[in-house]
Amino acid sequence: MKRYIALYKDSATRDTQICKEDPSTVSLVDDDAWEDWPDAPVYIGLFSAMSEDEAKKAAAESQGCSPACIWLIDLNEDDEYNYLLKFAAGADFEVGELAEKQLRALWTAFCFHESLDVDMAEYDAKLRALYQQMPGYSISCSWYDYDGFGRYMCELLV
Repeated sequence: MKRYIALYKDSATRDTQICKEDPSTVSLVDDDAWEDWPDAPVYIGLFSAMSEDEAKKAAAESQGCSPACIWLIDLNEDDEYNYLLKFAAGADFEVGELAEKQLRALWTAFCFHESLDVDMAEYDAKLRALYQQMPGYSISCSWYDYDGFGRYMCELLV
């Protein structure tokens, strides 16, 4: 069984907007809180399947769209990334900054090894999947939400 990150291809999206404030407090009609991201791939979820075709089919069925609209990132081919996912899931972020700094160092090295640049669709998808692997965290972390996590993780890359 292989694991995949499923996204809508950038060519299959239109009028994508990102909320730049706390989404729980912003109304959908508050235009100042939203930013257009033309042609941005949209995250669908994680899928496990025996083949890429099966994963595309499952992702497409979950969204009610054509498999041609789906872009997959294979999580199994990358041992370094799998190590990152396991580290994030098992690290104790409650005991100070050491685990945070170690995760950022591993992420930075991984991005250099894979030639991932901040703001690339693959960078964003893998960072979001990494964030979702982490257990709940307290206010003692260097980030409070995904945006803060993204800023923290790219600090040594930009």
